[in-house]
Amino acid sequence: MYDAPLFGSAERRELPANVQAELAVLGSLLANNRNLDVCSALLPEHFVGEGLGEIYLEIRSRVQGGRATDAVSLKGKFDQKLLAQLLSAHVANNVVPEYARAIVECAGRRSLFEAGQRMIDGAADGLPLHEITAYATSAIEAVAGDLSVGSSPSPLTGLNTFLAIETWAEREMPPPDRLLGDLVTTTTRMFLVGSTGLGKTLLALALGCGMSSGQGFLHWRSTRAARVLVIDGEMPGELIRQRAIDALRRAGIVPKPDHLMIYARDQEDDFAERFPTLGPMPPLNTEPGTNWTLALIAALGGVDMVIFDNVMSLLVGIQKEEEAWAGALRLVQRLTAKRIGQIWIDHTGHDGGRQYGTSTKAWRFDAVGIMLPLAANQRSPHEIAFTLSFEHPGKARRRTPDNWQDFETVTIRLREDRWTSEGARIVPRGPAVTVSPQAKEFHNALRASIGKSLASGKLTRDEWFAECTRAGLVTAIEDGDSHAKRDAKRALFRKHLATLKRAGWIAVDGEIVKDLTGDSR
Repeated sequence: MYDAPLFGSAERRELPANVQAELAVLGSLLANNRNLDVCSALLPEHFVGEGLGEIYLEIRSRVQGGRATDAVSLKGKFDQKLLAQLLSAHVANNVVPEYARAIVECAGRRSLFEAGQRMIDGAADGLPLHEITAYATSAIEAVAGDLSVGSSPSPLTGLNTFLAIETWAEREMPPPDRLLGDLVTTTTRMFLVGSTGLGKTLLALALGCGMSSGQGFLHWRSTRAARVLVIDGEMPGELIRQRAIDALRRAGIVPKPDHLMIYARDQEDDFAERFPTLGPMPPLNTEPGTNWTLALIAALGGVDMVIFDNVMSLLVGIQKEEEAWAGALRLVQRLTAKRIGQIWIDHTGHDGGRQYGTSTKAWRFDAVGIMLPLAANQRSPHEIAFTLSFEHPGKARRRTPDNWQDFETVTIRLREDRWTSEGARIVPRGPAVTVSPQAKEFHNALRASIGKSLASGKLTRDEWFAECTRAGLVTAIEDGDSHAKRDAKRALFRKHLATLKRAGWIAVDGEIVKDLTGDSR
């Protein structure tokens, strides 16, 4: 606000600003980083709200650097209440350009105010007229330039390099964050499919307990305790309570506090009354449903995994048609961008062996596990028992020779209040595998390292690689090595690991390697 008269007026004038538009744009950028594409004219100095310019600069720098950015990733740097205010102010993607332009126009008007004041001061102080008019012209051109930015596409410099395969080979990517071996990571998109009453929800809660406690489940191991959110769409509250009691008892190790959370649609009225800013859950295949889920996750302080139980009860529309699931892809993609894993529980079709609805549902997923009931003569009365298979019509996109066991067909039973699995051990297939003398040296290094370890017959891949380095079988990896150089140094190790695995000499479960030979070789 200026005290001096502007253009001869004795009134004090308030500088133009639209803080509400600034909040809305920043909230929309946090909700969808792709909105930055329509904000190319915006600069940090265009924001007048306290701290908003710094937040915009941080978002822009992170997104342009290839890092997904949301309120959770910024919580250590900026005020939590302000970030929550931004999320609540976000608007639909199609109006973000209009709000961004309003911010730029307000900034332009403020620049013209300042220029006008300087022109008046210059005239009053007797500056040469040509200097005053030159300054006025440059100021107006600068404002016009700001308004024109973003109205036409700018050259996409560096596009070819960014997309080149050699750039991908050198690109630094976060290592897999394994919540259950390679089966479930923080970028996993998995369907768990089975008929009604087979035990899908029981299995889902057991998986959640395994991830949130950090102990894993059956032969799938966790590398840390993860934060897991279960969104249940159909069970009554009293049944969820009993299932929670049962799951905790069977897990043996209680999950860390606030690491396994359950939202129940059956209790949504009570939830909405207690937390009105979130309100009841909309269908998840709608934009409000996506926004609600992301707002819940942000309010919880972030999660690593969401289990949706189940597709039929959480979506709206005719489930056998593509349109119903297509609306959910918005949420699927947003979760992956935030490195949040997801497991969607779904039903089988009429034949009992395939996922219900169109096959296109699984196109953007990397795993589809099919649960099939055992025959009556293969299970005891009153036990939950089924096979879990990722073979066709299931899917296992992340399966490799190194992690095959994580995707092997297994028989899972819940008997006498205890989960067990059978058939997870690798059995060599096809003709006998010849183990070369060099592969035997790698196996000797494995056994030597196990001999030094306190673990019984097993150790991690890194421990084995370190022993191979000490034995002179591989070259040590240095801190400054590029991704390509690290990969080249590990190539021989991976080759012989795969050979020993096919030969049945070792078993590999995520990062854990177990010797299967004893003294028999």
